Amino acid sequence: MACWEEARGRRDHVADLLRWAEDYTTFNDFLSEQVHAATGAPVAALPMPWAHGMVLLVEAALAGRQVRRLAPAP
Repeated sequence: MACWEEARGRRDHVADLLRWAEDYTTFNDFLSEQVHAATGAPVAALPMPWAHGMVLLVEAALAGRQVRRLAPAP
């Protein structure tokens, strides 16, 4: 979602989404696939390496950095 919002130029919303993700990391800074709606505890696969990668891509885009594709676009 943050990638989509960044592409639309909605940087204020991107910052909110990144803050939310940071708020729901585990004690060792892992991102879970899902969080419990009431408690915020991780309830699915943990850690999610692709999710960490997406955070890095979004932060790079916000910093104005070009990200090189590792595979050709379809």
